[in-house]
Amino acid sequence: MSNVLLPLGSSIGILGGGQLGRMIAMSCIELGYKSFVYCPQGDNPAVEVSSQHIIGDWNNNLLLNKFISSVDAVTIEFENIPIEVIQKVEQKLLVYPNSKVLRTSQYRPYEKKYAKLSGIDVPRWWLVNSKNDLEFAMNELDGKGILKTSSFGYDGKGQLKITKKDTPDKIWEIIKGKEFILEEFVNFNSEISFLICRRKNKEFCMFPPTENKHKDGILNKSIAPADLSEETWLSGAAKVSKLAEDLDLNGLLAVEFFLLENGKLLFNEMAPRPHNSFHWTMDGLSCSQFNQLVRCITGVPFGDISISSSWEMINLLSENFSDLTKYYSEKNKIYLYNKNGIKTKRKLGHINRLIN
Repeated sequence: MSNVLLPLGSSIGILGGGQLGRMIAMSCIELGYKSFVYCPQGDNPAVEVSSQHIIGDWNNNLLLNKFISSVDAVTIEFENIPIEVIQKVEQKLLVYPNSKVLRTSQYRPYEKKYAKLSGIDVPRWWLVNSKNDLEFAMNELDGKGILKTSSFGYDGKGQLKITKKDTPDKIWEIIKGKEFILEEFVNFNSEISFLICRRKNKEFCMFPPTENKHKDGILNKSIAPADLSEETWLSGAAKVSKLAEDLDLNGLLAVEFFLLENGKLLFNEMAPRPHNSFHWTMDGLSCSQFNQLVRCITGVPFGDISISSSWEMINLLSENFSDLTKYYSEKNKIYLYNKNGIKTKRKLGHINRLIN
């Protein structure tokens, strides 16, 4: 194992204490590494499976310095961590992903501009900071569109559909005080996710693409591999690879596309971390997305991600958690996140099952 950068037993820092952090920490255990979670007060299921943890605010320099001095590398489990925290950690350690990637993914205008610069087609969009911006954008749009907060939006939050019947005055009363983008409505066949894992030395691997189905703005289920032509599959992989190279990615990057009727892929958004739509990899591949991330961080050779069967991942939310008993009685793999309490549209676990 001469190519391993971090010796076995090294500690991987995880910023964030949610379910993704929990599954990263469990993969650390699988590969012989320790995990150290840093997260603010709240419901943090990653804490109970990590080797160590600190509960502290993002602006607590004393606790952050203690965390930094206790780990050998750092990764994230959600992308809305203050960029100043990542930059502080980067002064001493490698962070997966780096601050450039994270800054781009935190701000929709940046990620759309970067996607376009990398040769990826992007829907028409307009930045909205004022009522005049909104009037101009709605006039240019001349039809259906979606207003999205420029930052901190996920799982359908911070989005508002508009039509020709809506007036700028009416919409502005709803959104004033925040920055938005207005994006044209895309009539797509399906949404497709691609996931790449890339090291600083430019070595990378591309996971089989996934087809996603949403309900009320939240991912309901994912099916893998996505039913794509070879041309669309290769085209999407090439686009994501180029974007990862341009961003100098280290770690994971998930990119969501709209698949149009003509087979064309149109950029939706990206996330530089393990992604909900690839939870099926925990059973469908020899090496899961979480395991591959830990390998990327530590220098352990990438694992095999070739696919030989079709898999379905079903999200367990508060609204369908009562279906759990049904899934127990079938041949499924069940993963519960052990969160405290049931809240509206909250992700509580997922189901992986073999299709064929």
